[in-house]
Amino acid sequence: MEQKPGGETADSELVDRLLFSLTSLGELGEALTSGEDFLSNSRALLHQILGTLMISKGAILFFDSKTRQLTVKASRGISRRKLTLNLTDEEVEGLQSFKGPLFLSQPPTFLAPFIKGQKEAIEALHSYIWLPLVVRKQLVGILSLSRKFMDLEYKPADTELLEIIAHHLAIAIYNHQLLSQLKEVNFELNHKILQLETLYDVGIRISSLLKAEELSEEILLRSISLLDANQGALFLIDKKDNYLKLASSFGIDEEHKDKIKIPLGEGLIGEVARKGEAVRGWGQPQLMLPWESKSLLAVPIIIKQEILGVIFAADKEEKGGKIIEFTPADERLLSSFANQAAVALENARLYKESLEKERMEKELELAATIQRNLLPLKTPEIEGFDISALNTPCRQVGGDYYDFIELNPDHFGIAIADVSGKGTPAALLVSALHGTLHAYSEENYSLPQLMSRIARAIYRSSLAEGFITFFYGILDPKKRTLTSVNAGHNYPILLRADDKIHNLREGGLCLGIMEESTYQQESTTLQKGDILVMYTDGLTEAMNPQEDEFGTQRLEEVVQKNRHLPASDIIEAVIQQLKSWSRGIPPFDDLTLVLLKVL
Repeated sequence: MEQKPGGETADSELVDRLLFSLTSLGELGEALTSGEDFLSNSRALLHQILGTLMISKGAILFFDSKTRQLTVKASRGISRRKLTLNLTDEEVEGLQSFKGPLFLSQPPTFLAPFIKGQKEAIEALHSYIWLPLVVRKQLVGILSLSRKFMDLEYKPADTELLEIIAHHLAIAIYNHQLLSQLKEVNFELNHKILQLETLYDVGIRISSLLKAEELSEEILLRSISLLDANQGALFLIDKKDNYLKLASSFGIDEEHKDKIKIPLGEGLIGEVARKGEAVRGWGQPQLMLPWESKSLLAVPIIIKQEILGVIFAADKEEKGGKIIEFTPADERLLSSFANQAAVALENARLYKESLEKERMEKELELAATIQRNLLPLKTPEIEGFDISALNTPCRQVGGDYYDFIELNPDHFGIAIADVSGKGTPAALLVSALHGTLHAYSEENYSLPQLMSRIARAIYRSSLAEGFITFFYGILDPKKRTLTSVNAGHNYPILLRADDKIHNLREGGLCLGIMEESTYQQESTTLQKGDILVMYTDGLTEAMNPQEDEFGTQRLEEVVQKNRHLPASDIIEAVIQQLKSWSRGIPPFDDLTLVLLKVL
């Protein structure tokens, strides 16, 4: 057997290399299939890949099939993290069909123009070798790696290991992208904004009722009123008996009420409850109800894919008293209201359980889920601006709220609010603010008019003992202006590029204090290098063991010190400083931080 210097045999070195590769593959495979969110785990994963093969720098890039762009999602040893590379269709096809690692010093013909045209970006990435990440013949990303430490060459065993890693990494990215798409679709379906002012006022009203009998009556009466119907009924599913039971009715003889009990799947209403699909009709197609009607509309009440019951309306009447058919618009309107009713019914059910069984935890979990879904899934990508946000409730259900609204291609709304109180009442008021803000934002109101209408709607709700501090601004990215109104909220901090500080104060009273309130707006011109910091008092009023507050001055200092970083990193620096300051003292209030950086 051939001996090598140092007493090791060639066979021994091969065995060691195989064991190292298998161990590395096992660790990487465990990381890729751990079930954790890929993006939050990607930088650590990349670090593991680089350490395994003794590589100094690298990056994981995602490919967007719509924009044909590669974007850096995780990197190590690279200063420019916001890199984007554009690919042509020919280059995409070439990468999808290329087998094995791709050395950029000797690129294939199809990629030569790209390397020449994107020389600066490739140098910034320190790219020496690329591994196309392909799933089902579709490019999902690129694993970019630099030279190895001390300029060691990549051995065949290294490239074989990288090919296996790239295969598993591609699958992980593909699964992550599928999950992201599903979350976006679910968010849009569960939070479709109601467009009519009356509908939002109704939603605010029913969300405050927790007694089942009162709530059932209110849901039905509001439904009838919304549609100008002469008759109607609210049916709720009895899970024990698999029947629809009459919870409330309008226009029905008292003698018939106790007799109405519809098996699931039988008759028109039973079928709506079984399938979860709305039905419009004319006449009386197997209604299984003891009254006559001409026009009818039945919609399911659904929450979290569970059907709770059916709202039924009959005989829509026009001004002259003539009975007319329900329209598709009526169906959409009642279906939207049914979504609000579902939340209200579920809240009422949980509240009743908490009173009977002292299990408030269930109600809080539901309210927390509802509130989390009100917050944006991601920050908007606006050319010329870097935006990031953080929301941390101190309990399961918090009273802080922020939002981003695309009003039109040229204007974006940015909102932050702090509701008085905690727990479910605060969450319900947040829900009311969210719905009202989105409803009125679609109308052609001036900013002061918009705020006055929102204030009126919040005051008129039965949760009027609460109030909301609220800041709302409309960003014009092209003109780089921010028009804003401050309704009693902590003054947002505008840190200018020259380190001067300006606070956005103009506005009026908190929402919910008075029914009729007037507001003033201010317009601010934004310049390159400016940083706008919006926050709730859970940040500045956090205390250390000596009961000293964190304060706005300390917040300003941290932002100023880290202003060269991306927005998300500045927020992380603030949170780290806050943790260091509080030294283990638990937060007593929710914390929300929204940061906008002008690029």
